[in-house]
Amino acid sequence: MLIVAHALSNHPNDQAEAEPTLAAKRPALGTPDAAAMDFAQEPEPPPADATPTVKMAYKLQTAIGKAIYGLRKSTVEPVIGIIKAALGFRQFLLRGLDAVSDEWALRTAIK
Repeated sequence: MLIVAHALSNHPNDQAEAEPTLAAKRPALGTPDAAAMDFAQEPEPPPADATPTVKMAYKLQTAIGKAIYGLRKSTVEPVIGIIKAALGFRQFLLRGLDAVSDEWALRTAIK
């Protein structure tokens, strides 16, 4: 339950945040074998030239995709809960995306 990368944005949802977060990871940590992300489900296997979103939606319907996605609920939430409850972090003290990003890096001890 370690935070190995972080990225902040001012977008109302996290649909476009997977790639920036993966890009924020330090190269020395290597490349993740798998990632669980929310995408719409597709009933049939996608064609070879399908978009990454469509391919991931199909993958989440497979047994391995469901197993990986099942791990998602147990990996992030406890860390956020610890930051909020044990460390007492409830709101950012600074303003502006750069300042908040630096404050979050301090809270997660990454930067």
